[in-house]
Amino acid sequence: MLWITLRGLIAHRFRLLATALAVTLGVAFTAGTLILTDTVTRTFDNAMGEVYAGVDAVVRGQEQFEGPMSTGAQRPRVDDELVDRVRRVDGVQTAEGSSTGYARLTNADGEAIGDPANGGPAIGLTWSDDDRINPLVVTEGRAPRSADEIVVDAPSLETSRLGLGDPMTVLVQAGPVRKTVVGTIAFGSAETIGGATMVAFTPQAAQSLLGQPGTWNEISVIAEEGVSQATLTARLAAVVPTGVEAVTGSTVVEENQQFARDASRSSPTS
Repeated sequence: MLWITLRGLIAHRFRLLATALAVTLGVAFTAGTLILTDTVTRTFDNAMGEVYAGVDAVVRGQEQFEGPMSTGAQRPRVDDELVDRVRRVDGVQTAEGSSTGYARLTNADGEAIGDPANGGPAIGLTWSDDDRINPLVVTEGRAPRSADEIVVDAPSLETSRLGLGDPMTVLVQAGPVRKTVVGTIAFGSAETIGGATMVAFTPQAAQSLLGQPGTWNEISVIAEEGVSQATLTARLAAVVPTGVEAVTGSTVVEENQQFARDASRSSPTS
């Protein structure tokens, strides 16, 4: 029986080699995909821990419904006037509003960069001069100082074939806008997250281009020394209006990390 089996294998040795190669490649592809997914998720976890390390509480609209995997929870914006009310709460050292939204970069020929439908999202962010609140760090050049200036992630700037000091067209919901690139940025210690393109505007520009004038996506709050996140959040919850909630900074970190894990598990490559 053994001899018959060996004769069959020898007679079909090319088929045997092809089958072995297919199995080997399949195992290698699966292992590589799992390693890549785990690496991206771990990078996001570490970045979220870094960038929210100084934020003690976040004031935001209460979740209305769970959106698509690419967008997460859908929340209404909060009024600009709420920032001043938050700053007056006992135990608050500082508070700033921020807006995020769609903002797609273009290259030197005016062509859009990236593929948000099948790759990393095109993210527009708010630049803050307070390092404890700002999730971004300048890696080259400087921060934006006026509404006509922006900072972008380094890989996107390289892809665009533009340089610091050059004008770049950015596609936002209201239409294309022309801004001058004055610096490159990273998200914490990561140049980008999941291949996302990033551009940051001054607060006033971000509010008008990424959201709605007079509103913010959320308000980041830093506590005075000796005031815990739980205590600060409880005090904020007592003064925010109906439809708005206050959560601890650690809660936001956990939510974003869980969102990244869920997204990686639902990805076609995972």
